Amino acid sequence: MTTPPAKPPCKHVVVQGEWIAKIAALYGFKDWQYVWNASENEALRSRRSRPEQLMPGDEVFVPARRAKKESCEPGSVHGFVIDLGQMAIKVTLKDSLDHAVANTPYELEFRAPGAEGVVPGETNGEGLVDSAVPMNTEHVTLHVPSLKQRIELALGHLDPDREGEQAVRSGMLGRLANLGYAVPADAGEEQERLVILAFQQERMGMEQPTGELDADTCQAIVDAHGS
Repeated sequence: MTTPPAKPPCKHVVVQGEWIAKIAALYGFKDWQYVWNASENEALRSRRSRPEQLMPGDEVFVPARRAKKESCEPGSVHGFVIDLGQMAIKVTLKDSLDHAVANTPYELEFRAPGAEGVVPGETNGEGLVDSAVPMNTEHVTLHVPSLKQRIELALGHLDPDREGEQAVRSGMLGRLANLGYAVPADAGEEQERLVILAFQQERMGMEQPTGELDADTCQAIVDAHGS
């Protein structure tokens, strides 16, 4: 039997909703670190400290992949299953008073190509949801029956917080939304400023809030968000 040809390397341009593990799985790699740590991705790693937070337009180098050889009997039907692994879903739930929604049952409903299911669980003492779903999952809904809440989780849609030393505005506003300070999709600069101002007053205790994403405010947003 001859050795199958290698699948040539290529560059993948990131679109909204993608992260490194999802991209690796798309090209048949179970170990996303093999893709992420390729020397050709050094510049990308220097800009993006978190591989789960990429920006649309980022270019990811995907190494060559060699097909695996399997012996098969001619004339027979053979089935193969590719295990792409799982990814962790971690979300901290808090109420309107910033108290943890602790020790509360939940369900993670997921949909992936050719599969769907429900993963039950219970938050820990700090309100943390910690479960795993298939790596190629595209849609996840967090259902908390006792709160009568269903929350759509937009996987891979949180932009990075920084581009080098510069704050990424879309990433900061996304984190504010997750913290309960959402800016309407059609909002103008003044509405954005009011949302930032509210965060500065309520979370940072600023006596003279500015409504600007200065260095201290950006750091406070990242600290409150946890990433």
